[in-house]
Amino acid sequence: MNKHISLIDADSWQRALRFGADQLEIHVSDAQIDQLRSFADELLIANQAVNLTSITDPLEIAEKLMLDSMMPGRFIPPGSSVLDLGTGGGFPGIPLKICFPALSLTLLDSKRKKINFVKYSIRMLNLTGIGAIQARAEELAGNPEMARSFDVVVSRAVTSLSRLNSLAISFLKKNGIIIAMRGAEALHEADVKKNETANQTIDGDELKKNEIQVFPYQLPISGKERNLIVMRLSGTA
Repeated sequence: MNKHISLIDADSWQRALRFGADQLEIHVSDAQIDQLRSFADELLIANQAVNLTSITDPLEIAEKLMLDSMMPGRFIPPGSSVLDLGTGGGFPGIPLKICFPALSLTLLDSKRKKINFVKYSIRMLNLTGIGAIQARAEELAGNPEMARSFDVVVSRAVTSLSRLNSLAISFLKKNGIIIAMRGAEALHEADVKKNETANQTIDGDELKKNEIQVFPYQLPISGKERNLIVMRLSGTA
């Protein structure tokens, strides 16, 4: 796991992750920091052949990918089953699993090359309770083994809340949670969603207007504004 570690300076990486996690009030151990560094190193190697991320500076990877991916874990109940919808190169799913190991993760993406990298990373990191599937969410939603199977759906890739809602809702158990990772535009987007007259429903469940909450935060090194939009599915039966 350490064969490519020279791509990332260990001391600066550890300082950045430790400082950032402290600022975000997330506990990470030295072992977890080492795992995140190994993952980042493999990401940089693979990114030379496969377009996994436009972020290639190691410290920016530490902040914008690893630290940012930890934040949804603060809003996910321990032991939850989580679907990472549109995981790309494994974000937020793999950092979430590393930092919140009690979670059960399924990472979904339609791009085979990206899922191949994610599967390789899971094996390389010796992670358990996590898997990856190459498929389109629209196609998988009709699979009875996947429908109504998850406590939480999280995504940093889907562009609109309405689209995320329509994709995620069939995967969620009753009283499930959708977490959208967003930038500074999240406040307006959430207001638009709250004001929609027709709530999406499935099997008697709905996303109620008063159950859409926005949690703002700043990335700890750059100060970039970020938001989590948390939408709770309420069962009517």
